[in-house]
Amino acid sequence: MSAKSREELDSKPQSRYAAIQEGEEDPALRGLINKLLDTNDIDYHFQPIISAKTGDIIGYEALMRMPAEYGVSPLTLLKYATEENRLGDVERATLFNVMKKMTEMKEEIGDRKVFINSIPGHYLPDEEFRSLAKSYGSLFEQVVIEVTEETDMEETTIGYLSSRSKEFGFQVAVDDFGTGYSSLNMISSLPIENISFSTSSIRCSIAAAETGRL
Repeated sequence: MSAKSREELDSKPQSRYAAIQEGEEDPALRGLINKLLDTNDIDYHFQPIISAKTGDIIGYEALMRMPAEYGVSPLTLLKYATEENRLGDVERATLFNVMKKMTEMKEEIGDRKVFINSIPGHYLPDEEFRSLAKSYGSLFEQVVIEVTEETDMEETTIGYLSSRSKEFGFQVAVDDFGTGYSSLNMISSLPIENISFSTSSIRCSIAAAETGRL
């Protein structure tokens, strides 16, 4: 494995970003965020997902990263992208850039799944999604679109994910299940392969089991 590939698959999250606190305003940074989106200067590192049972790498989570020289964190980019109504551009960059990187790192990734976080309410239009499928359709069987139950579990999300997953063959994962209000019936209507439970849900379940209420 090359030195570059080792860096791309590094499991240690980067921490050298200057995050902007909520409520702060920086016009120069706002301009920089727009420039990053205009030039698609957004990278994605693949963080390994390790099996607790075997210790093997069973998949990767795609994590957004900007060039280090800009000192911009993913949360900062999302903050300004939200204010500039450019979350759709972030979603587009995420899907196209991650799948391009999957192609470039095919040898290192193998047949493992890659989890891609999706932005609620900002899914690609049909024409753009078909363009994505035309370029990278062979990779969809390795793709897992990850949505957060707290914010994403709406009827429009269900319809979108259900129809497109059936047509293109990607899988769906629900993150932080138990933090929102989705019913199990709603979850069962999706082609979900993975569910991660929130820490609070696990604690409540343990407490309920200990008191005989589960």
